[in-house]
Amino acid sequence: MKNLLPSILAASSLLVVLSTRPAAATVLVSVSDTAPTSSFASNTATAGGVQWRNNTASGLRDVGQSFLASTNLTLDSITFRIAPDAAPGAGALTAAFSVSIFQVSSASGVPSGTALFTETGTMSGLTGTSSDFSKYVTFDLTNVALTGGNYYAVMLYFPTQAANRNVTWQVSNSASYTGGMAIISTDNTTYSGWGSGSDLVFYATAVPEPSTVVLGLLGAAFVVLRRRSRHV
Repeated sequence: MKNLLPSILAASSLLVVLSTRPAAATVLVSVSDTAPTSSFASNTATAGGVQWRNNTASGLRDVGQSFLASTNLTLDSITFRIAPDAAPGAGALTAAFSVSIFQVSSASGVPSGTALFTETGTMSGLTGTSSDFSKYVTFDLTNVALTGGNYYAVMLYFPTQAANRNVTWQVSNSASYTGGMAIISTDNTTYSGWGSGSDLVFYATAVPEPSTVVLGLLGAAFVVLRRRSRHV
């Protein structure tokens, strides 16, 4: 049988390239009916809601969540869940926003000083109707390295104000996730916890380890090329 090793290696290299997202200038937003299947930190308990906004009726409120990075990892995305009874406002559907990542002192710490990372994006995928209820909104970031044992906070911010520029995220009203808490800011400078030990419904996902990705792609490439060899 023909030696397939060079072809397998070439194919797997191509698959690695195709599966790697290049560094992007903006956050990618996606909306789903289902939660992420894997995460290194999450809260799934539900109770109420907290409004992320910068609207003419109520003003500014940044919203975010802190969490523990238990090991060295690369943050890939953060997902939040829309409340089951509050559609996003029309002013938020295509609004510009930013995502900032801060290191915080502990599970109850809040951001201060300069963010470690800030990236911008534009909201998309929402309708502003009841069909958005309970949807999962994922913010896919340019990969961010986090250090194991440290606590971090991810904060969402609408930099400009408009009518009905608001999204209500689902929260728990108790400290169901012990590695962090829901955080707000009404001036984009000073931060505090939301409620009494509340957490957003959230899922923080990491980039898979390179070895895991390569092994998976090698396996896929081998299967494809083996099938191909049977028809040559």
